[in-house]
Amino acid sequence: MDGRYCIPVSYTHFDGETADAAQIEEAIDALPLMAERKCVVVRDLDITAGDRAERLLPLLEDMPETTVVVLYYMQLQPQMKNAKWKRLLEAATKNGAAVCFAKKTPAELSRTLCSGATRRGCKLTPQNAALLVQQCGED
Repeated sequence: MDGRYCIPVSYTHFDGETADAAQIEEAIDALPLMAERKCVVVRDLDITAGDRAERLLPLLEDMPETTVVVLYYMQLQPQMKNAKWKRLLEAATKNGAAVCFAKKTPAELSRTLCSGATRRGCKLTPQNAALLVQQCGED
């Protein structure tokens, strides 16, 4: 791979259920270490818990240029009628992107696997695709 396309990135991952707002704030605000850019990933961050909104929303509304923040939700369902959730979505939309990837059903995943195999010149039966989905999971 040509080095022009490989940008070193400092990576930090948090579980939003257990991470302290100060830890996340520090990771977002700090300069990248031994890299040009930094990626801070937070899973299932409940912005309404404790002082998280007060500490994190101003940072997300005015992000450092060297930092990318990824918030993703596997268990927690954002409450879009709540003002703090709305502000989080507005900050994400204004300063980056907000994308919803709906979870696919096992049948949809099986069809996707079969069509992908066909595009690549292979044959995958629906039964085998369903078995792959069952064994590998739906995430």
